[in-house]
Amino acid sequence: MDHVRRAPTKSGVELPLRITELTVTWTRRWHRWVQPFVNAVEGPQADKGWRWPLKWAETVLVGSLFGQQPRGFVVGVQPDERSFVPCIMMSIVEDYPYLPDNSQSSLFVWYLSRAPDRYLQAALHAGPDAVPKLLMQIAVDIAIVHSFHLGFGGRIGLHAAPAGENILLNKYRHDCGMVRLSEDVLLPPGFRRVMAPNRGRYFYHSEETALAATRRLDFCR
Repeated sequence: MDHVRRAPTKSGVELPLRITELTVTWTRRWHRWVQPFVNAVEGPQADKGWRWPLKWAETVLVGSLFGQQPRGFVVGVQPDERSFVPCIMMSIVEDYPYLPDNSQSSLFVWYLSRAPDRYLQAALHAGPDAVPKLLMQIAVDIAIVHSFHLGFGGRIGLHAAPAGENILLNKYRHDCGMVRLSEDVLLPPGFRRVMAPNRGRYFYHSEETALAATRRLDFCR
């Protein structure tokens, strides 16, 4: 299965996307270019105040400690060969116990950020109708497709940061088609069981729901 290659806009024009590896350099660029726009968003915002260089270091350190193979991606709009406007940052681990059934492996999304529209308008010199849409769905789709490439059948998991409040819960459940993990399910042993216990904000894709979610974005591949 191929990754998405385009992002739709309200104007009907599709913008070309490119996926590249997350590096320390990219975390610093995001913190300098994008994070000020994130911090200026009014209302609930999961990644407000984040320092991506530290988030990436945390993913690498803890993921490596537990043998979970940390990795990250940057997704950007690439209108020409010289331009690359980052719109998604995500850090993952490639071998994490599947949330509803720890006997299976899955991909787990540690941290995920979507660039605000105001940043995208400024960086792309575009109006509100000409910036990429469906970016959260695209980010989840990238995680699903990578899970397929790893042989996990699309199984992924993630945690909706409390700062995102119910808006983020609805985004993962309704827009991304994910399943909310029951609060009575104990997380696998490790960092998250202690530092971010299950309080009803964990979500996952099964093999069936992952496939259904990817089909909704086939027009972007």
